[in-house]
Amino acid sequence: MYTVIGSGIDSLVIGFNVAGYRDPESFKILEQAKEEASEKLFGGKGTGIDWYGKPFVVHARGAKGYEWVLENADVSICIARKPENGRIYPELYVTFRAEYLWSFNERNVVYDLKHWLSTWAIITGDKVSRCDLCIDLQMDMPQINLANDVVTRAKGKTEYYGSLPAEHYVNGKRDTGYRFGQGAIISRIYDKSLEVVISQKEWFQTLWSAHGWDGVSAVTRVEFQCRRDFLKEMSVDDFWSLTERISDIWRYCVQDWLTIRTPGNDSHRHRWKIKDWWNVIEEGYSFFGELYGVLRYKQKKCKYDHLMRQARGVLLTAAALCCVSTGTIYATSQVNQETAQWFNSDEFKVEVQNRMIEVGGMNNEKLPKLVEDVIKFGGELIIAY
Repeated sequence: MYTVIGSGIDSLVIGFNVAGYRDPESFKILEQAKEEASEKLFGGKGTGIDWYGKPFVVHARGAKGYEWVLENADVSICIARKPENGRIYPELYVTFRAEYLWSFNERNVVYDLKHWLSTWAIITGDKVSRCDLCIDLQMDMPQINLANDVVTRAKGKTEYYGSLPAEHYVNGKRDTGYRFGQGAIISRIYDKSLEVVISQKEWFQTLWSAHGWDGVSAVTRVEFQCRRDFLKEMSVDDFWSLTERISDIWRYCVQDWLTIRTPGNDSHRHRWKIKDWWNVIEEGYSFFGELYGVLRYKQKKCKYDHLMRQARGVLLTAAALCCVSTGTIYATSQVNQETAQWFNSDEFKVEVQNRMIEVGGMNNEKLPKLVEDVIKFGGELIIAY
């Protein structure tokens, strides 16, 4: 029996676009604090200030183009000196701490922070840069055979460990964790109960106890680090769209991108039996909200606008040829009638759905489990843009 004792967003990074600052003179406080921090001996941790009613420490140096870095127990905020309304990069780059996210509802956390930012900056939009999703299971750390148990779908086909960079961590004879992937998606499966003790995050134990943890059993975490490139492919831009897609993101990660299976005799690895504990992880999307059926869409080089220009050119040529023998009015009516028949026919709709699989970067023979279930029950495939 595997019990889910925790689920949610463990790390969140959002960039906020700023059209202007309400009181640029107030930044003199940050300049002075930064200067004082740089004067401290032996690498001091910064200078403490009160910034619009919240306590922060100002670092001695900026970071990656940001003039000031403010930090407290809840968030880290990078601030650009000059507002450009996000034309170069977001002027405010906020990293939310795990304890802050776990202690309160993430929607309340982000909305409260945005409201506070708006007291001193004119916010025009936000973009999610990174989101780490996780589920904590009351169970011993599993032993995973990297060469056999790990099955993943990469570039639309089923592959196994050889195509997915992986690392295995041990402490003495004890398995402590695994890491899969690189870049836009990274997964970690590790002994969270051990990590909590090492990192002194005992507050997790209180959260687990409230959800059924017996206080002594080991806790295994399954975590996915999702960066902006992948989030965009899942139709996520701002925080609002993240809250709408979060359950679909989890489903994609644990059903299509990575699965842990028991090796079988079938030559198709994606047909091997899912391990019991991974079944619990797969079904965990229900902890993140409603599932809408959003699929990962990898943009092809052919853009929609470019295709529409090509289609317009072809239709113009067809209409012109028709005009030669029938006249403009009849030719326009004929082209309009024939295209309308295409769009309204069942055959055309089926062809559109088949082509959606292709342009969505999926293999028609090996559809995601969710799509297989949808088609089985007579549903339609919809890809969000």
